[in-house]
Amino acid sequence: MIFWTYKIPDDERVSAAVIQPNINPYTERKDRTDRQQEDLLLKLASAVSSTQNASGEANTAFRSARDAMDKIDLTLSADLAEARAILVREIDRVVRSNAALHAELNAANQGIAEQRRQIEELRVQARIDALTGIPNRASFNERLDEFIGHLERTSLVFTLMLLDIDHFKRINDTHGHVNGDRILRGVAEKISAAVRANDFAARYGGEEFAVIFPGTTQHEAMAVAERMRQEIAKTNFRLDGENIKMTLSGGMAECEKGMSADRIVSVADGALYQAKKGGRNQILGADGADSRDVARL
Repeated sequence: MIFWTYKIPDDERVSAAVIQPNINPYTERKDRTDRQQEDLLLKLASAVSSTQNASGEANTAFRSARDAMDKIDLTLSADLAEARAILVREIDRVVRSNAALHAELNAANQGIAEQRRQIEELRVQARIDALTGIPNRASFNERLDEFIGHLERTSLVFTLMLLDIDHFKRINDTHGHVNGDRILRGVAEKISAAVRANDFAARYGGEEFAVIFPGTTQHEAMAVAERMRQEIAKTNFRLDGENIKMTLSGGMAECEKGMSADRIVSVADGALYQAKKGGRNQILGADGADSRDVARL
């Protein structure tokens, strides 16, 4: 399912559900390639370890045989003595070869471990928004699917909030995109500082952010959301020698069993649209609840 952007008279974008589908095909293909590479490395590491173990066991057996040969009575016939000497030399050669192979396998194991570490590092980087340093849309999609699956298994509710910086286009138009980026980073820091330890905050795209509140009803999440809104509203963002005030609008929805990721995003996005339409600088629930009212209770 694809969600389309809502419009309001001043043409400012107000919907957090962007035109493109939730899953980026490039990211999906890259994830699949990364998983295939990691699976291959795991299989290779297993094969190397098995060979290394076999090599070690073989060396142990050869050394035992070599020790046994040293104990053979030296009063052997010339033919047997020569055969014994040939066998000892061959055992020594195999032991040396196995020792070299063991070292090479150990180095290969270390190389595989390093490759796996690099793949994991790249995977983490691919889930972080380069501008703000918080999780990005791809990471959000993954976590949302995880929370929905957990809800289906355990009935543990969670609440989704979509946020949009009010009048952000004016910042870019008036102060330039570099200063716009500073606002995005500042807002991301405030959101990250306001959420609880178990909450998940991400940049959804553009000037939009998303927060997942695990094990939390919409009513409970409203209090956290209101603190976040107030913190942003009272912050002075210094741009071009002047203090700039920014505000957030948000929409919240409590996920219920049977809801898909598209559906919960659509419901929260509808609440965000109402918050924008109703004057901005407010966070509304899907049922019309206002975070400002909840905070007064």
